[in-house]
Amino acid sequence: MTQSAPTPPYRMTFLAHSPELVDQMKLALRGRFEQMSYESVDFDNGPAKARACLEAGSEVILCHGGTGEAIRRTIGHSVVAIDRTDMDVIKTLRRAKQLSDQVILAAFREERHDLEEMESILNMRIHHISYTSNAALATAVQRAYDRGLKVLVGGGVSKRYIEELGGTGFVIRPSEHSIRLALDHAAAIARQKREESMRHADLVAIFTQLQEGVLCIDAEERLVFSNPLAFRMLGLPLDAPEEALPPFFGPLGLKDVLRTMSPRPDNVADMAGESFVVRSFPLTMHGNLRCAVAFFRDVPSLQKINRKIGEELYVKGFVARTGI
Repeated sequence: MTQSAPTPPYRMTFLAHSPELVDQMKLALRGRFEQMSYESVDFDNGPAKARACLEAGSEVILCHGGTGEAIRRTIGHSVVAIDRTDMDVIKTLRRAKQLSDQVILAAFREERHDLEEMESILNMRIHHISYTSNAALATAVQRAYDRGLKVLVGGGVSKRYIEELGGTGFVIRPSEHSIRLALDHAAAIARQKREESMRHADLVAIFTQLQEGVLCIDAEERLVFSNPLAFRMLGLPLDAPEEALPPFFGPLGLKDVLRTMSPRPDNVADMAGESFVVRSFPLTMHGNLRCAVAFFRDVPSLQKINRKIGEELYVKGFVARTGI
């Protein structure tokens, strides 16, 4: 029996806001087979770096903390944010208390922690600051430092800010269990993307062989795939830039399909000095990528096919009549 080839490791990138998180990730990766690369990010440049990594071939992005939440919200797919639990925060606050019982807790605006309960458990005073940008974080840290608060718990960026002022920062580290759960989730996403990519390749192979022009665009009206016949029928060279295609999206019904997500049955469209019969309908790819696809054929070739079918039916009918 022929053995199937082993699955190549999933390609992932960990966008980390501190070296401590990189060390934690490497610890959690023991015995696993993901192919992990590492990039340093802050709150403002995280989404752009995530996009660049995905375009460069990473299948999934992993991240953490407020920076991770900003990346997840902006990208919306192929991103797994490692959980930051209250227990992670409490453990880090306990370490910080060794230096002071008055500690800054820096957290992304959407993060929620039961500060009163934490203060009661740890018998310390927690000064919470929230942020939505690097500038807001830097300002909040400066103000807290000016009030005499020298110890901070948060992410790698806030740690850097407090230490530049002369204070001490502690990075909230996720547990190894949380990281491994995130890795399992990321592997599932990567596996699904590969399966969908294979289905996509099969579709493209089928569409390429059709005797109809095929154009598929996504919700941003970017070309997802096409076949060579579509370019020929529209009077375009095969190496025409994508910018040459948008004028045809309206006549092909693609814009209407994206707007309504409803199919359009056979319609006649006049394009490139020719009349075409067009069928367009919605299509979902890569889990949640909304697309519209159009199949079209020029009217003269359809008329030619109809004549040929009519002639064959006539001959068959004639043979049947003379055979009686």
